[in-house]
Amino acid sequence: MASRGSTLSVVVVRYTPQAVSIANVEEARYRALASEDGRLLVEARYAVRNNQRSFLKATLPAGSTIWSAQVGGRPIRPGVAETNAVLLPLEKGRANEEAPTFVVELLYLQRIDAWVDKGRARIELPALDLPISRTGVELYYSPRFRVEPQLGSFRVDTDPGPFAAALRLPLAPPPSAAPAPPPASERGAEKGLQALVERFKNEPGGRIVHDARETAS
Repeated sequence: MASRGSTLSVVVVRYTPQAVSIANVEEARYRALASEDGRLLVEARYAVRNNQRSFLKATLPAGSTIWSAQVGGRPIRPGVAETNAVLLPLEKGRANEEAPTFVVELLYLQRIDAWVDKGRARIELPALDLPISRTGVELYYSPRFRVEPQLGSFRVDTDPGPFAAALRLPLAPPPSAAPAPPPASERGAEKGLQALVERFKNEPGGRIVHDARETAS
């Protein structure tokens, strides 16, 4: 008994590639300045790629006070989500287009334990509701102390600078009229951070630690 032959016709169609909906943080960069008396000033900068989300939720460490916030170079007032959590409005790319990368910035002050001889200090970072691909931390502290990093997710290394292009380039001016400038107290906070960082960098024996969670001793 002979079997009948079977045939299968296949039509190959090439579809136009479509952009994938995405919302993630390409890189997070932190500059933290710890004072001996228990104050931690943190500048957080995030390179965000988004065509999906309207807000970024950031949960700050307990006892933190936000001094300023910017999205894409524009000062904004964060919304309050819950205790220690804020909502930051995100720029959103057009549908079916590759999402552009922009910068979200936070400057906040946190109360921590005062540094003591042979003690331990823990640096807590904000928790975001988006995945983060890469993180870098710079810690500035008094030259009177020596820091011994503990093993963990971070490592001490020479800082090559930001990986994300959005964090390497200066922010472009807004295309329309700029909003009112932030209060003088917020502008002073930003200048104060840079002034304190420069002071620690220039003092003999100063320390800069990259990409590490720290324990002071």
